[in-house]
Amino acid sequence: MRPIYLKLHLWLSIPLGIVFILSCLSGILLIFEPQLTELAHPDVYKVEQRGNSILNPQSIVEKVKPNLPDSLKIVWVELPATSNSPALIGFKNFRSKKLSVDPVTGEIKGWVERTPFFKKVKALHCALLLKSNGRAKERTPGQRIIGYATLGTLIVLITGIIAWVPKNKRAWRKRFKISKKNLLYDLHLVAGFYASIVLLIVCISGLTWSFDWFRTVVYGACGVRYESKPTGGMHTPSTKMTPISKEELDLWNKEWSQAKSIYPSSLSIRLLKGEAQVYLNNRNYPTKMDRILFRGDGSVDKIVRAEEQPKLKKMKALFYSLHVGNFWGMWSKILYAIALLMGVFLTLTGYYLWLRRLKRKAVR
Repeated sequence: MRPIYLKLHLWLSIPLGIVFILSCLSGILLIFEPQLTELAHPDVYKVEQRGNSILNPQSIVEKVKPNLPDSLKIVWVELPATSNSPALIGFKNFRSKKLSVDPVTGEIKGWVERTPFFKKVKALHCALLLKSNGRAKERTPGQRIIGYATLGTLIVLITGIIAWVPKNKRAWRKRFKISKKNLLYDLHLVAGFYASIVLLIVCISGLTWSFDWFRTVVYGACGVRYESKPTGGMHTPSTKMTPISKEELDLWNKEWSQAKSIYPSSLSIRLLKGEAQVYLNNRNYPTKMDRILFRGDGSVDKIVRAEEQPKLKKMKALFYSLHVGNFWGMWSKILYAIALLMGVFLTLTGYYLWLRRLKRKAVR
């Protein structure tokens, strides 16, 4: 069976290699998108460090609203724990675009949104820059290519691992040694073994968005039944995107004070209609978010902990976190970036070794 796995590994790698390289390089950029965007636009994402107390949500809205057109309807306000980070304001029908505000002065700093460069990178990563076919519910040709290429890459990784397993105990030592004589071949084997662990996770989590049948199988294996209608992942703002009224805005100060007293060590608190979302680790890509539900008078009705969220929501958040590599903060991001770079290296060395073998056969 080993020769069959090697043949499958080789002949799938040849056509899929270019797509895999593009996916890896674009993936590395997307991993560090928040940090790179903040570096490029510090005026929007950074606030001058000072010890002043931040404004309450009602004051921030009242200072910002006169500078906004009437067509923009505020649905949520997110306040940081300290004055060193900006407050954020979300609007109806503006899911991926929010307003950055100085939490001390209420000054508008600018729009927080994906830059044109990263829009292109995202389009390359998800659909190879191929345009939509005009049918909203159907996947684009580019998305289908990426999906099948990722499925093929998964087979390449699995067959590579199977072929890597030594035939006997004596050969195990050689699998982790690099000799000068067969430098590229040994590097391909050793790097492939370590990188394949992360690359398998990235491929499997990515395929849950590419194929319904794959998602059903993977979620089912984890004991979760997938529902076709999205219920919102843990990193999404809320399913309740209702514009806030003046009467409800008056309650935000009370709700915000209660949320702060319950979660004094939170990173940020997002206030919506009748709800507060408390982010406990990363406000950009939160993997732990508790919800406080309020009654009509602004008193606490119920607290829903992250671990009490529906299994489907937790599973969606888990697979998203596993795909983008943010579960351990910057350390896991760096680990993923190294693995993706090694994936590029594996592809290039694989092409070289294949061409070298063809050349030697031609000489013979």
